[in-house]
Amino acid sequence: MVFRVSYIERINFNLPRSLNNYLMTKKDLHRKKVCESKFPLLFFILFFIQGFVIAQSSWQENLKRENGLVVAQAQQVEISVTEEGELEIVAHVYEETQHFGENANMYSEQSIRYSNTFTEITDIKAYSLIPTGKGKFKKIKVKDFVTSDSRSSGVFYDDQKKISYLFPALTANSKTVISYSKKYKEPRLWGYYMFSSFFPVEKSNYTVKVQEDVKLNFYKYGIEDDQVQFTEEKKGKYTIYHWSAKQLDKIKRSKGVNGVLHTAPHLIIHVDSYEHNGVKRHILGDVKDLHAWYQNFLSGIDDEDSEDMKLMVENIIEGKSTEIEKVEAIYDWVQQNVKYIAIEDGLGGFRPRGSNTVFTRRYGDCKDMSNLLHNMLNIADIPSNLAWIGTTAIPYSHNEVPTPMADNHMICTYTNNNRYYFLDATDQYNILGVPTSHIQGREALINKGSNDYELVNVPVVMSGKNMVTDSVSITIEKDNIVGSGQAVFSGYNKIPVANNLENLNEDDNKLFLNRLLKKGSNKFKLNAVETKNVSAKNSDLIINYEFTVDDYIIRSADEIFINPHLSKELENGLIDTTILQKDIHYPYKRVTSNIFCIRIPENFKISFLPEDTQYTGEDFGFSINYKISDDRIVVHQKVEINTLQLQTEQFDSWNRMIKGLFSAYKESIVLGVINN
Repeated sequence: MVFRVSYIERINFNLPRSLNNYLMTKKDLHRKKVCESKFPLLFFILFFIQGFVIAQSSWQENLKRENGLVVAQAQQVEISVTEEGELEIVAHVYEETQHFGENANMYSEQSIRYSNTFTEITDIKAYSLIPTGKGKFKKIKVKDFVTSDSRSSGVFYDDQKKISYLFPALTANSKTVISYSKKYKEPRLWGYYMFSSFFPVEKSNYTVKVQEDVKLNFYKYGIEDDQVQFTEEKKGKYTIYHWSAKQLDKIKRSKGVNGVLHTAPHLIIHVDSYEHNGVKRHILGDVKDLHAWYQNFLSGIDDEDSEDMKLMVENIIEGKSTEIEKVEAIYDWVQQNVKYIAIEDGLGGFRPRGSNTVFTRRYGDCKDMSNLLHNMLNIADIPSNLAWIGTTAIPYSHNEVPTPMADNHMICTYTNNNRYYFLDATDQYNILGVPTSHIQGREALINKGSNDYELVNVPVVMSGKNMVTDSVSITIEKDNIVGSGQAVFSGYNKIPVANNLENLNEDDNKLFLNRLLKKGSNKFKLNAVETKNVSAKNSDLIINYEFTVDDYIIRSADEIFINPHLSKELENGLIDTTILQKDIHYPYKRVTSNIFCIRIPENFKISFLPEDTQYTGEDFGFSINYKISDDRIVVHQKVEINTLQLQTEQFDSWNRMIKGLFSAYKESIVLGVINN
């Protein structure tokens, strides 16, 4: 769902040699603070050294399992005001990485990616350092740098470029060094630094040297108090801000749907305002400034309504008596008839294309589709508003970070009886009144005019609206089970299933359904299947199916053993807390309900029926119930996840629930022969 994301690129920064040497002399800032402390000196020094040595030893020990280490990464940014009154922002980049394994040459091909419209790359230098023994290295320079187009994943067209280069002669323990300068042509798209990397980082430094007439704002995210050291220094008409960190673990993607911005320590820094010749110029001091900048991209759009579009709107709303019916009809038409294609081409990554253009082409990105929807509603005399929003991949609010970093998506909003409707036409299966899953809980910046906006939180859909209900009837035939089932998918649970059923080829569709409906064991065989309401977005998706599972029954003398839990929700749900130490994010709240109705064979009776069990928590839980109905045993499993974010402090209780669920899944029903 691309709005404009090229400025959220990862930046590998290290300092030029002169500043790097300066930083090398600024050792142990934290130790200096300790010496100035009011704690008893001897006790504190002993405590500190012991903790530091243990932590350092542990970090060094973990390096043995890694393929590489970022020895030093940093960035030095210089911000000044030109004689013409324009901001000039230049970042000097340096990164040194050591590759441990024999497969070091896997990392020889590298590239610098950048926006050709908003940035300029110069002064590139790169070389390999090849070990020659006794701690010495041979320097081999990179000779060729090739510039070409770069396509971001999932983007049809953008203005991204890449400069490719090849580090020569890499062997085990070789080092690679890259440095370059990056000029930001648009100051609002500067200001992001990731302290960690996908290798562990020994030293990470970020320095901003800014003219005194320029005011900056900082926002730290995912940074613990003692993780990054900060200093501020006045030098003439400049202020120098410096952040440094040591021995950082590599970035680990959290379990779930959200990206590294939720977990990796990083800094967002942006220009609030600056003065030139006594005149104050606002850049991004608050949401008002951000909205004013966004508003520029909405002016000058060619949105004169064509006769074809007017006629189409008339046809769409014909026979619709209420406003909400007309909105639903127009929304559905855009969803079904305009193909979503991500486009990022310079300012086109921010400015919607004219609605007539999108209407004629029948394709566009999120901005284009939202603007078309907005104008078609306008033709129908229905007021609506465009809105900028960040998906769940972005953790900040607009007030925290009043920069384009807070947004990567655009939608259209409509109000009826004081209720907001968040219309995201990029999802063809989404229904009116329900936000798309990836904007739940997020904050929309709704455009109300040139100097007017509103911040509105998108609601989170409750778990009971997103259900999978799988009802299965089972007959025992010798050692096999024969079954028929009906699986019903509602809410967000329907969308990925419907998307696969409509877009996969016949062979892949069979494989998908087999995995989706699998029961019991790997001897499961899907014999017949029928789907309903795949394209009917206002109806639940229904799959009727028939299956067999051979050799599932265990017999012993005059008894039959059957494990009734043919589906095991969350069977891989146990969290290894020694590895995973970040919150887990879910795409939506949900409920899974599995009902197994087992027919008792003739001449058999129930010898053992497990007891009901449950776990009830505020954000998650399960229940398993057994009951007898005539000649059948009905087993009902229900698992609920009632949160979008499972926090680390909940991991222990989550694991208790999972262990209780595992224990219940092991229970079997015992049927005995009736002796006449």
